[in-house]
Amino acid sequence: MTNHTYYLPPEQQLEPISQSSTELAYPPALAVQLAKAFLAGYESENTRAAYERDLGSYFAYCDDHEIAPLAASRLVLDTWARAMEAAGLSPSTCARRIATISSYYRYCSIEGAIAANPVDHVRRPKVSNESQTLGLDLNELRALIATAEASSLRDRVLVGLLAQIGLRVSAACAANAEDLSLERGHNTITSYGKGGKILRRTLPPALYASIVELLDGRTEGPILRRVRSGKALDRFDAAKIVSRLAREAGIEKRISPHSLRHTAVTLYLDSGAELRDVSDAMGHASPTTTMRYDRARRSLERDPAYKLEAALAG
Repeated sequence: MTNHTYYLPPEQQLEPISQSSTELAYPPALAVQLAKAFLAGYESENTRAAYERDLGSYFAYCDDHEIAPLAASRLVLDTWARAMEAAGLSPSTCARRIATISSYYRYCSIEGAIAANPVDHVRRPKVSNESQTLGLDLNELRALIATAEASSLRDRVLVGLLAQIGLRVSAACAANAEDLSLERGHNTITSYGKGGKILRRTLPPALYASIVELLDGRTEGPILRRVRSGKALDRFDAAKIVSRLAREAGIEKRISPHSLRHTAVTLYLDSGAELRDVSDAMGHASPTTTMRYDRARRSLERDPAYKLEAALAG
Protein backbone atom coordinates (compact mmCIF):
# COMPACT_ATOMS: atom_id res chain seq x y z
CA MET A 1 0.00 0.00 0.00
CA THR A 2 1.23 3.50 -0.78
CA ASN A 3 2.52 5.17 2.37
CA HIS A 4 0.32 8.26 2.50
CA THR A 5 1.32 10.26 5.56
CA TYR A 6 -1.58 12.61 6.26
CA TYR A 7 -2.53 12.58 9.93
CA LEU A 8 -5.15 14.49 11.86
CA PRO A 9 -3.92 15.57 15.31
CA PRO A 10 -6.98 15.28 17.61
CA GLU A 11 -6.41 18.67 19.21
CA GLN A 12 -6.64 20.59 15.93
CA GLN A 13 -9.80 21.61 14.10
CA LEU A 14 -9.11 21.33 10.39
CA GLU A 15 -10.99 22.01 7.20
CA PRO A 16 -11.91 18.63 5.71
CA ILE A 17 -11.44 19.46 2.02
CA SER A 18 -7.80 20.51 1.86
CA GLN A 19 -4.98 19.62 4.24
CA SER A 20 -1.91 20.89 2.42
CA SER A 21 0.13 22.01 5.43
CA THR A 22 3.27 19.93 5.85
CA GLU A 23 2.74 20.19 9.61
CA LEU A 24 0.06 17.53 9.20
CA ALA A 25 2.47 14.90 7.90
CA TYR A 26 3.61 12.42 10.52
CA PRO A 27 5.36 9.22 9.45
CA PRO A 28 3.93 6.65 9.79
CA ALA A 29 0.44 7.93 9.10
CA LEU A 30 -2.25 7.01 11.59
CA ALA A 31 -4.63 6.47 8.66
CA VAL A 32 -2.29 3.88 7.15
CA GLN A 33 -1.65 2.25 10.53
CA LEU A 34 -5.38 1.88 11.01
CA ALA A 35 -5.73 0.53 7.47
CA LYS A 36 -3.16 -2.17 8.19
CA ALA A 37 -4.93 -3.11 11.41
CA PHE A 38 -8.26 -3.17 9.57
CA LEU A 39 -6.87 -5.48 6.88
CA ALA A 40 -5.30 -7.78 9.45
CA GLY A 41 -8.80 -8.71 10.63
CA TYR A 42 -9.50 -10.64 7.42
CA GLU A 43 -8.23 -14.21 7.15
CA SER A 44 -8.63 -14.55 3.39
CA GLU A 45 -5.55 -13.39 1.50
CA ASN A 46 -7.67 -12.56 -1.55
CA THR A 47 -10.07 -10.45 0.52
CA ARG A 48 -7.19 -8.56 2.10
CA ALA A 49 -5.62 -7.96 -1.32
CA ALA A 50 -8.89 -6.65 -2.77
CA TYR A 51 -9.52 -4.36 0.19
CA GLU A 52 -5.93 -3.12 0.08
CA ARG A 53 -6.33 -2.16 -3.58
CA ASP A 54 -9.54 -0.27 -2.78
CA LEU A 55 -7.92 1.53 0.16
CA GLY A 56 -4.85 2.33 -1.92
CA SER A 57 -7.03 3.87 -4.63
CA TYR A 58 -8.90 6.00 -2.09
CA PHE A 59 -5.74 7.09 -0.27
CA ALA A 60 -4.22 8.09 -3.61
CA TYR A 61 -7.29 10.25 -4.29
CA CYS A 62 -6.90 11.88 -0.86
CA ASP A 63 -3.20 12.44 -1.51
CA ASP A 64 -3.84 14.01 -4.92
CA HIS A 65 -6.38 16.41 -3.41
CA GLU A 66 -4.39 17.12 -0.21
CA ILE A 67 -7.06 15.59 2.00
CA ALA A 68 -6.36 14.01 5.37
CA PRO A 69 -8.24 10.67 5.21
CA LEU A 70 -9.22 10.85 8.88
CA ALA A 71 -10.63 14.36 8.35
CA ALA A 72 -12.64 13.50 5.23
CA SER A 73 -16.26 14.62 5.34
CA ARG A 74 -19.30 13.26 3.54
CA LEU A 75 -18.70 15.94 0.89
CA VAL A 76 -15.26 14.48 0.20
CA LEU A 77 -16.67 10.96 -0.07
CA ASP A 78 -19.54 12.08 -2.31
CA THR A 79 -17.07 13.86 -4.59
CA TRP A 80 -14.82 10.80 -4.72
CA ALA A 81 -17.75 8.51 -5.53
CA ARG A 82 -18.92 10.75 -8.36
CA ALA A 83 -15.32 11.02 -9.66
CA MET A 84 -15.18 7.22 -9.97
CA GLU A 85 -18.42 7.21 -11.93
CA ALA A 86 -17.15 10.00 -14.19
CA ALA A 87 -13.98 7.99 -14.82
CA GLY A 88 -16.13 5.22 -16.30
CA LEU A 89 -15.78 2.62 -13.54
CA SER A 90 -18.61 0.10 -13.49
CA PRO A 91 -21.37 0.48 -10.88
CA SER A 92 -20.28 -2.77 -9.23
CA THR A 93 -16.67 -1.55 -8.91
CA CYS A 94 -17.78 1.81 -7.50
CA ALA A 95 -20.14 0.13 -5.06
CA ARG A 96 -17.45 -2.31 -3.91
CA ARG A 97 -14.90 0.45 -3.32
CA ILE A 98 -17.39 2.56 -1.39
CA ALA A 99 -18.33 -0.46 0.73
CA THR A 100 -14.65 -1.12 1.49
CA ILE A 101 -14.00 2.46 2.55
CA SER A 102 -17.17 2.45 4.63
CA SER A 103 -15.96 -0.66 6.48
CA TYR A 104 -12.58 1.00 7.01
CA TYR A 105 -14.14 4.15 8.46
CA ARG A 106 -16.45 2.06 10.64
CA TYR A 107 -13.33 0.41 12.04
CA CYS A 108 -11.71 3.83 12.60
CA SER A 109 -14.85 5.00 14.42
CA ILE A 110 -14.85 1.95 16.69
CA GLU A 111 -11.18 2.61 17.47
CA GLY A 112 -12.00 6.22 18.40
CA ALA A 113 -9.96 7.80 15.58
CA ILE A 114 -13.03 9.55 14.11
CA ALA A 115 -16.40 10.51 15.55
CA ALA A 116 -18.61 8.99 12.84
CA ASN A 117 -18.46 7.14 9.52
CA PRO A 118 -18.51 9.79 6.74
CA VAL A 119 -19.68 7.18 4.19
CA ASP A 120 -22.95 6.43 5.99
CA HIS A 121 -25.10 8.67 3.81
CA VAL A 122 -23.09 8.67 0.59
CA ARG A 123 -25.22 7.69 -2.41
CA ARG A 124 -24.13 4.36 -3.83
CA PRO A 125 -24.67 3.24 -7.43
CA LYS A 126 -27.35 0.67 -8.09
CA VAL A 127 -25.95 -2.73 -8.97
CA SER A 128 -27.97 -5.28 -10.89
CA ASN A 129 -28.87 -8.51 -9.11
CA GLU A 130 -28.07 -10.38 -12.30
CA SER A 131 -24.62 -11.48 -13.34
CA GLN A 132 -23.56 -9.77 -16.56
CA THR A 133 -21.23 -12.65 -17.43
CA LEU A 134 -22.40 -15.22 -19.95
CA GLY A 135 -20.49 -18.47 -19.72
CA LEU A 136 -19.81 -20.99 -22.45
CA ASP A 137 -22.41 -23.30 -23.89
CA LEU A 138 -21.74 -27.04 -24.05
CA ASN A 139 -20.23 -26.99 -27.53
CA GLU A 140 -17.95 -24.07 -26.68
CA LEU A 141 -16.77 -25.86 -23.55
CA ARG A 142 -16.03 -28.98 -25.57
CA ALA A 143 -13.97 -26.89 -27.98
CA LEU A 144 -12.11 -25.24 -25.09
CA ILE A 145 -11.32 -28.57 -23.44
CA ALA A 146 -10.08 -30.01 -26.74
CA THR A 147 -7.85 -26.98 -27.25
CA ALA A 148 -6.51 -27.26 -23.70
CA GLU A 149 -5.76 -30.97 -24.20
CA ALA A 150 -3.80 -30.14 -27.34
CA SER A 151 -1.92 -27.41 -25.46
CA SER A 152 -0.68 -29.24 -22.35
CA LEU A 153 -1.76 -31.40 -19.43
CA ARG A 154 -1.53 -28.39 -17.14
CA ASP A 155 -3.85 -26.34 -19.32
CA ARG A 156 -6.31 -29.24 -19.49
CA VAL A 157 -6.36 -29.53 -15.70
CA LEU A 158 -6.74 -25.77 -15.26
CA VAL A 159 -9.78 -25.68 -17.54
CA GLY A 160 -11.22 -28.72 -15.81
CA LEU A 161 -10.88 -27.28 -12.32
CA LEU A 162 -12.45 -24.00 -13.42
CA ALA A 163 -15.17 -25.11 -15.84
CA GLN A 164 -16.01 -28.64 -14.68
CA ILE A 165 -15.51 -28.32 -10.94
CA GLY A 166 -16.28 -24.59 -10.81
CA LEU A 167 -13.45 -23.63 -8.50
CA ARG A 168 -12.63 -19.98 -8.04
CA VAL A 169 -9.38 -19.16 -9.80
CA SER A 170 -7.62 -18.53 -6.49
CA ALA A 171 -8.68 -21.97 -5.23
CA ALA A 172 -7.58 -23.68 -8.44
CA CYS A 173 -4.16 -22.04 -8.29
CA ALA A 174 -3.80 -22.90 -4.59
CA ALA A 175 -4.75 -26.58 -5.08
CA ASN A 176 -2.02 -28.96 -3.92
CA ALA A 177 -1.43 -32.66 -4.41
CA GLU A 178 -2.15 -33.08 -0.69
CA ASP A 179 -5.71 -31.87 -1.32
CA LEU A 180 -6.55 -34.99 -3.32
CA SER A 181 -8.24 -37.87 -1.54
CA LEU A 182 -10.26 -41.05 -2.04
CA GLU A 183 -13.49 -41.07 -0.08
CA ARG A 184 -16.02 -43.91 -0.31
CA GLY A 185 -14.88 -44.71 -3.80
CA HIS A 186 -14.89 -41.08 -5.00
CA ASN A 187 -11.78 -39.19 -6.00
CA THR A 188 -12.07 -35.77 -4.37
CA ILE A 189 -10.31 -32.44 -4.11
CA THR A 190 -10.61 -30.15 -1.09
CA SER A 191 -10.51 -26.39 -1.52
CA TYR A 192 -11.42 -23.34 0.51
CA GLY A 193 -14.18 -20.91 -0.37
CA LYS A 194 -14.95 -17.45 0.92
CA GLY A 195 -14.67 -17.10 4.66
CA GLY A 196 -12.47 -20.18 4.86
CA LYS A 197 -15.39 -22.49 4.04
CA ILE A 198 -14.12 -26.01 3.29
CA LEU A 199 -15.38 -27.37 -0.03
CA ARG A 200 -14.92 -31.02 -0.96
CA ARG A 201 -15.68 -31.84 -4.60
CA THR A 202 -15.65 -35.05 -6.57
CA LEU A 203 -13.40 -35.24 -9.62
CA PRO A 204 -14.77 -36.78 -12.85
CA PRO A 205 -12.65 -39.80 -13.90
CA ALA A 206 -11.12 -38.18 -17.01
CA LEU A 207 -10.15 -35.02 -15.13
CA TYR A 208 -8.76 -37.02 -12.22
CA ALA A 209 -6.67 -39.09 -14.63
CA SER A 210 -5.27 -35.88 -16.14
CA ILE A 211 -4.35 -34.60 -12.68
CA VAL A 212 -2.59 -37.86 -11.80
CA GLU A 213 -0.66 -37.77 -15.07
CA LEU A 214 0.25 -34.13 -14.53
CA LEU A 215 1.56 -34.82 -11.01
CA ASP A 216 3.71 -37.64 -12.40
CA GLY A 217 4.18 -39.29 -9.03
CA ARG A 218 4.37 -36.11 -6.94
CA THR A 219 2.45 -36.31 -3.68
CA GLU A 220 2.92 -32.75 -2.50
CA GLY A 221 3.14 -29.23 -3.85
CA PRO A 222 0.97 -27.24 -6.26
CA ILE A 223 -0.98 -29.12 -8.91
CA LEU A 224 -0.77 -26.24 -11.38
CA ARG A 225 2.78 -24.99 -11.83
CA ARG A 226 4.70 -22.64 -14.05
CA VAL A 227 6.79 -24.51 -16.60
CA ARG A 228 10.16 -22.92 -15.87
CA SER A 229 10.16 -22.14 -12.15
CA GLY A 230 7.86 -24.89 -10.94
CA LYS A 231 6.08 -22.37 -8.73
CA ALA A 232 2.31 -22.39 -8.42
CA LEU A 233 0.32 -20.49 -11.02
CA ASP A 234 -1.31 -17.31 -9.81
CA ARG A 235 -4.61 -15.86 -10.96
CA PHE A 236 -2.88 -13.65 -13.52
CA ASP A 237 -1.15 -16.66 -15.07
CA ALA A 238 -4.48 -18.49 -15.16
CA ALA A 239 -6.26 -15.56 -16.80
CA LYS A 240 -3.64 -15.38 -19.56
CA ILE A 241 -3.86 -19.12 -20.22
CA VAL A 242 -7.67 -19.10 -20.35
CA SER A 243 -7.70 -16.10 -22.68
CA ARG A 244 -5.18 -17.74 -25.01
CA LEU A 245 -7.03 -21.05 -25.09
CA ALA A 246 -10.34 -19.30 -25.82
CA ARG A 247 -8.80 -17.50 -28.80
CA GLU A 248 -7.26 -20.72 -30.11
CA ALA A 249 -10.61 -22.49 -29.71
CA GLY A 250 -12.28 -19.84 -31.89
CA ILE A 251 -14.45 -18.50 -29.06
CA GLU A 252 -15.14 -14.88 -29.88
CA LYS A 253 -16.60 -13.73 -26.57
CA ARG A 254 -14.27 -12.51 -23.87
CA ILE A 255 -13.52 -15.39 -21.50
CA SER A 256 -11.97 -15.20 -18.03
CA PRO A 257 -11.49 -17.76 -15.26
CA HIS A 258 -14.68 -16.44 -13.68
CA SER A 259 -16.50 -17.06 -16.98
CA LEU A 260 -15.56 -20.71 -16.63
CA ARG A 261 -16.88 -20.86 -13.06
CA HIS A 262 -20.05 -19.29 -14.43
CA THR A 263 -20.08 -21.96 -17.15
CA ALA A 264 -19.99 -24.71 -14.52
CA VAL A 265 -23.06 -23.32 -12.76
CA THR A 266 -25.16 -22.92 -15.89
CA LEU A 267 -24.24 -26.32 -17.31
CA TYR A 268 -24.82 -28.02 -13.95
CA LEU A 269 -28.36 -26.63 -13.94
CA ASP A 270 -28.84 -27.49 -17.61
CA SER A 271 -27.88 -31.08 -16.88
CA GLY A 272 -30.68 -31.35 -14.32
CA ALA A 273 -28.74 -30.83 -11.09
CA GLU A 274 -30.82 -29.49 -8.21
CA LEU A 275 -30.33 -25.82 -7.37
CA ARG A 276 -29.56 -26.61 -3.72
CA ASP A 277 -26.88 -29.13 -4.74
CA VAL A 278 -25.27 -26.63 -7.13
CA SER A 279 -25.34 -23.91 -4.48
CA ASP A 280 -23.65 -26.22 -1.96
CA ALA A 281 -21.03 -27.36 -4.48
CA MET A 282 -20.12 -23.79 -5.37
CA GLY A 283 -19.92 -22.69 -1.75
CA HIS A 284 -22.64 -20.07 -2.16
CA ALA A 285 -24.23 -18.81 1.03
CA SER A 286 -27.66 -18.86 -0.62
CA PRO A 287 -29.26 -20.41 -3.74
CA THR A 288 -30.13 -16.82 -4.71
CA THR A 289 -26.46 -16.22 -5.45
CA THR A 290 -26.38 -19.31 -7.65
CA MET A 291 -29.38 -18.12 -9.63
CA ARG A 292 -27.64 -14.82 -10.39
CA TYR A 293 -25.21 -16.78 -12.54
CA ASP A 294 -27.99 -18.36 -14.55
CA ARG A 295 -30.69 -15.69 -14.80
CA ALA A 296 -29.14 -13.62 -17.60
CA ARG A 297 -28.66 -16.63 -19.86
CA ARG A 298 -32.17 -17.94 -19.13
CA SER A 299 -33.73 -14.55 -19.82
CA LEU A 300 -32.21 -14.61 -23.31
CA GLU A 301 -33.52 -18.09 -24.05
CA ARG A 302 -37.02 -17.17 -22.84
CA ASP A 303 -37.17 -13.82 -24.61
CA PRO A 304 -40.80 -13.37 -25.82
CA ALA A 305 -39.52 -12.24 -29.22
CA TYR A 306 -38.89 -15.90 -30.00
CA LYS A 307 -42.52 -16.75 -29.26
CA LEU A 308 -43.73 -13.90 -31.45
CA GLU A 309 -41.51 -15.05 -34.32
CA ALA A 310 -42.92 -18.57 -33.97
CA ALA A 311 -46.46 -17.20 -34.01
CA LEU A 312 -45.74 -15.15 -37.13
CA ALA A 313 -44.22 -18.18 -38.84
CA GLY A 314 -47.27 -20.27 -37.94
